[in-house]
Amino acid sequence: LAETLPYFQSDDWVYGKSSGVVNTVDSTVNYKAPGGLIRVQMRLDEDARVIKYVVISGDFFAYPTRAVNDLETVLKNTPVCGNQISERIRAFFATGDVHILGVTAEDFIAVMLLAVERSSNGQGSIRDGQGGYYENCADGL
Repeated sequence: LAETLPYFQSDDWVYGKSSGVVNTVDSTVNYKAPGGLIRVQMRLDEDARVIKYVVISGDFFAYPTRAVNDLETVLKNTPVCGNQISERIRAFFATGDVHILGVTAEDFIAVMLLAVERSSNGQGSIRDGQGGYYENCADGL
């Protein structure tokens, strides 16, 4: 016990290892679509400018039941630019395999882009380092 005590008192043990993702921002947005409320909780990596994870919930009905989980998976690691997010969501719904009563691909695009826009310090989208924000891939992604 005396031999291992210094390790368990060390900063390495007490504080653990870094996750490797240092510069992240979180965002939570509620969006009212005709078919119900959509809530998005998102973590963005500002350095890599990608969606690290997204959790989508709300009071809508989705078929198949795994559809929302599948959409979350599609959006993971998506570059934070409007056209990338929009393209992935539209492609997901274009398969025709997903049906969400009263909620369209455009509703999901709107809530995702709103979450990105509100992500950085609660004021805007991912910063571009020059006082502006990334809105599309042409801005440096």
